[in-house]
Amino acid sequence: MLRLIAESTRDDDPAFADLLDRLTLIHVQSVPFESRDAEYVHERVARAAARFDRIQNWERVVHVRGKKESSFVSLKTRRGRVAGLLMVVVDARSEVFCINIVGDIDLAQIGRIGRKFDIEQLEEVRIPKKR
Repeated sequence: MLRLIAESTRDDDPAFADLLDRLTLIHVQSVPFESRDAEYVHERVARAAARFDRIQNWERVVHVRGKKESSFVSLKTRRGRVAGLLMVVVDARSEVFCINIVGDIDLAQIGRIGRKFDIEQLEEVRIPKKR
């Protein structure tokens, strides 16, 4: 499907088509929950995300906890390149969003993917640079 989208956008937006050519997967899932369970859901997601990072050897690069939303972003690297991005957003009102991107990922272009595919949680992602 990504190849089909890349080819269909190549004439209008060749840079975006090239970006998609380097990816093998974009998976977005939303899981609803009752708002009264928000604290419980946040704690479960935080534990699961930490366990995932540890077991799968991913690196947590962002963890933000706000009143209305918590976000976890982890990266998988291979040979110094980003090969995977996992973003989990817990909306305290009613939903958990999971976004997984696999391939040769250009972090500077993640927001562009969000805008093109209408994935609000990716539109304003800023991954901090390593020091």
